[in-house]
This record gives sequence, structure tokens and C-alpha cells, in this order.
Amino acid sequence: MNAEQWEAHWKRAWKSENVVDFNDPKWAVYNEIIRVVTERIKTHGNQVLLDFGCGAGSLLFRLRNIRGVTCIGFDISETAVGLCRARDLNVLHEDIADLAMDGTAGIVVATSVVDCATVLAGDVLRLMTSCCAPGGLVVLAVPEGETGDYSQRNTFDVESLSVLAANNGLEICSCRRIVSEGQPFVVLTAENANATD
Repeated sequence: MNAEQWEAHWKRAWKSENVVDFNDPKWAVYNEIIRVVTERIKTHGNQVLLDFGCGAGSLLFRLRNIRGVTCIGFDISETAVGLCRARDLNVLHEDIADLAMDGTAGIVVATSVVDCATVLAGDVLRLMTSCCAPGGLVVLAVPEGETGDYSQRNTFDVESLSVLAANNGLEICSCRRIVSEGQPFVVLTAENANATD
């Protein structure tokens, strides 16, 4: 989807703040991401975290409560960013090509992003990893297989998401299937193995 289509999606989908918290089918996925981020902070200390494609901020709202995490969200939808900012979340609204994190995030998370990419999924993943420090953590979560969601452009399973990640400079830590409210998701954690000096 282009930026105008995403904007129309957000205007329809997120009409109230209550929708942000109560109709999101990804809570089991979010809990897994929160667990992974908490463990990373314990082993690596304070981190800047980028929620790449944060939407209305359901996950970001909870991640900011983890001690040692400085959270930044990013989304291309002005409506979604407005909902985040209304919840006092630090969110960037930029064209995806202009996002200039330059490897400053120690952790990058993305839920339902690479599956909705209108460009090649590998291109989006490379943009995400360019925001992540060498050796930093990347956490991806996507629905497994076809969902029927009109915004889904790419389908993944454990094997295909692992191959995508490995082909784009990520060293896989784990990749597994999680079912959240009847919907199967694939959750991958990996370290950014791109050049370190």
C-alpha cells in the first residue's frame, strides 16, 4: 500500500483509542516481544528501541514501560502517528526512505510490516536493519500464511522468514510459530550481523 492507502486504512480502522487496546489479535505475539526485549536489556544494558511500523502504538505503549528502554516509533500514517502522540508516545512520521536512524537503535521490532510491504520484503528488511546497530537485535513478527487481510502482500512461514532474514545480514537466534487468538504468527529474533568496526 502507498501512503494514501495506509492513511485511509487508519482512518477507518482506528476510530477510538479503545480499538487500539481491545481489538488487536496479536497479544500473545506482543507478550513474546516484551519478554525478548526484557531479556535483551538484562544482558546488554540500556537500549534505544525502534518500533518500525508502530501503527497506533499498542506494542510501543507497553514497551516504554520496560526499564532501560528508550522507545521510538515510526509509521507512515499521519493518523496512526496522531493516535500514538495522543498517548504521549515518541513517534516519527516520515517517508520510509527518509528514516534516518543510521544504526542507532540497539533493538528494532516490526510486527506485520514485511508481509504488507509494497516493495520487496528484503528491501524493507534492509531498511530496518540499517536502523539497527551492528550486533543489535531485530525482532520480526508476521502472520503465518495467507490471512485474507487486504493489506497483506507477502506470505511467510518459519522457513521462508528465516531465509529472508539470513539473506539480509541477520544471524538468527530463534524463529518459531506462536498462535494468538486463533491466528498463527511467525516470530523471529536475530542479531544484526552486518559489518562491525
